[in-house]
Amino acid sequence: MNKPILAACAGVTFGLFMGGLLMGGFGSRSCHHRVETRAPIRVVETRPQMTTRVVFQSTVIRQNGGVIHTETRQQISNVGPEEALDTLTNAQTAYVTGDYRGAIAIAKTGMTDSPVRANRIIGAAACNLKDLPQIEQAYRRLDVPSRQYIVYVCQRSGVTFSGNRFRLSE
Repeated sequence: MNKPILAACAGVTFGLFMGGLLMGGFGSRSCHHRVETRAPIRVVETRPQMTTRVVFQSTVIRQNGGVIHTETRQQISNVGPEEALDTLTNAQTAYVTGDYRGAIAIAKTGMTDSPVRANRIIGAAACNLKDLPQIEQAYRRLDVPSRQYIVYVCQRSGVTFSGNRFRLSE
């Protein structure tokens, strides 16, 4: 009845014993002389990767229920990797607040630094917009857990996944 437990304890004890022998250096002594070789030290200059940030700002002026004027401005700047991750945080914030088009636009600028995270945001926002081509494009670029997340978000938004295709629920 206790044989499996005894076998497990014996295995752990043997493993600890052998590990102690190896870590203590037993068996590593030999009659050969130890020769040390030193490779030349090379200094490699590292440069932080720069990312281009594009910020879209849309202005719509309405009067009496109609649109008088619309304007979209685009601001482009180069940012470092830390700021690029902030870009994806801003995209996620836009997604959570319901600005799905803004979340997609912001996430596309952070695509080079964290493509999986950017595509998760793009896919989830596209599900809420029911933009099937964009959902499928983001889905193809994701790993398995992220794909499951996109399928879940789409199901909650009224988009079903069957036969490797996304479709609007009826």
